[in-house]
Amino acid sequence: MSLEEILSKIKAAREELMRLGVARLVVFGPPVQQGVLRKRELDLIYQPSEPVTFEAYRRLKKFLEEILQCRVDLAIADLEQAGVEGYVDKLAVRVI
Repeated sequence: MSLEEILSKIKAAREELMRLGVARLVVFGPPVQQGVLRKRELDLIYQPSEPVTFEAYRRLKKFLEEILQCRVDLAIADLEQAGVEGYVDKLAVRVI
């Protein structure tokens, strides 16, 4: 799957992702660097819009795996505090 396809699928689901508590979502790793997902797992970081419960995390991960049709490695972070903003400019793509 190409990076464009990944971004398109996520952007098309933006409203549902926001309903599931996503304030921001970042794609990183090989798809960003190579333009294509070669492995069967996509790396994502998300910043929640509200405190996260295990059930909310599980629902979000399952939803992302369904729309992307691949395994998702989903990390939770406050993107500003984690210092990801500079990283996003170089090695990642902010989707939401």
